[in-house]
Amino acid sequence: MNEISTAHPVPKEVSLLDYAGFKIDALVKAGAPDWSAIGQTLDFADQTWKAISDRVGVMALRDKFSATLVSLRASVAAKDPAKVQTDAAAELAMVDELEKYFLNRQNEAQPFPGSTIREWQTNAAEVD
Repeated sequence: MNEISTAHPVPKEVSLLDYAGFKIDALVKAGAPDWSAIGQTLDFADQTWKAISDRVGVMALRDKFSATLVSLRASVAAKDPAKVQTDAAAELAMVDELEKYFLNRQNEAQPFPGSTIREWQTNAAEVD
């Protein structure tokens, strides 16, 4: 009898990064953004990324996510709500890419369009 794995292929840290992006977006959209809470949430995202980044085997994806957090930190430091919203949206989009990466790694035999590691590397190279 074959056992079915209940382990989720996407590490919990990816969900925590998703949470951080949504929280930053919500906090910045408040009438008077709580910059301290936004900064604390960004610190949480940085710590979470440091905990998982070594598990991302595609350097282009790893570098792009790191750059997204650096840009978000600069926007928060400048207290620029519009730029923070843009960068939070970029962080959320990159979380989607991380999810695809981990799902694809788990299901390499059944990739879906635009999600294979090789396709991501090619697409990332075209964007840069």
